[in-house]
Amino acid sequence: MTNKELEIIMPFLEIHLKNRVDPAWSDWLQGMEVELISPQETYLSGEMPDHSAIYGILSSIATMGLMFTSVTVTESDQYIPQPKHLST
Repeated sequence: MTNKELEIIMPFLEIHLKNRVDPAWSDWLQGMEVELISPQETYLSGEMPDHSAIYGILSSIATMGLMFTSVTVTESDQYIPQPKHLST
């Protein structure tokens, strides 16, 4: 087995919310980067250890009563940053 075959690729998660989330919530959101992109819009991003962590984040956000605008999951080695502002 080669080192490339042993390499673990963690999923990269991007979430746009139609709510304001204080960056201080980053720890509660498993260390995701929290970026305010407008007064009522937040962008969350970060690598997740596995897909169960993604479900945990989505559950936490739903528990907070926040509205998703979009959710994108990619393999971190294929991540290409997307435009953060989605409002029209």
